[in-house]
Amino acid sequence: MKGPAGFNIKDKEARIYGTGENPLYWTPLPTIARAAANMLRNPDAIANRGIYICPFPPGAVTQNKLLVVLEAVLDTKFSVTYVDVEKINRNAKIALGRGEFVKTMRGFAVTNQFFEGDCGNNLDGMTENELVGAKEQGLGLEEAIRQAVGRYGADSAVVESMFRIEACEV
Repeated sequence: MKGPAGFNIKDKEARIYGTGENPLYWTPLPTIARAAANMLRNPDAIANRGIYICPFPPGAVTQNKLLVVLEAVLDTKFSVTYVDVEKINRNAKIALGRGEFVKTMRGFAVTNQFFEGDCGNNLDGMTENELVGAKEQGLGLEEAIRQAVGRYGADSAVVESMFRIEACEV
């Protein structure tokens, strides 16, 4: 599976940021494609503005829930490393003050998704799924993961170079 989820499917490794309970607003690629096609068909509905989509109900996706489902779908256990996401956030702010923008962006890219403190990652009530046809009919987290593993394989490369940072990096 591809993406910054903190999971290395091939090696059965999970990096849980913070408590792993931060709600995630991630959308499967087929849903994004359907929404994009619908936006092209009806551009007036979204003209000159960004929108948020997520086919899962608020709180349905967290790293801990992803881990449980991945282990069930793959019938295996992952080794888990817990990462201090609060420290990453703190150090990203220090790097920003120093003008170290690459370190800043790496830290904020992670904390924007996983930090449970002062970040803008809560999209409850902001999604506009129906407007662009992004509402999945009966697709739950387990089915979405089964489809992704089926599509990309359990041994596909993980995009983690930007997200595999340690809490002590400044």
